[in-house]
Amino acid sequence: MAVKDKAMFTVELDKHQMAFLEEMAKQYDLPDASKALRVLITYALDPETERDRIFEDIRCFDCE
Repeated sequence: MAVKDKAMFTVELDKHQMAFLEEMAKQYDLPDASKALRVLITYALDPETERDRIFEDIRCFDCE
């Protein structure tokens, strides 16, 4: 297994976003919300995914 080059970061999230990550970690038996976030980022990094679909449209469920 490759050695991971991990670093600690602080990410600002709304409470409902954190609740979502915690729920996904629980539902998919992940160690924690941090792992759920890494899964999402890894998906977005994959050139075979629909990266444009993820990032081209601005989605702001909290904006008025």
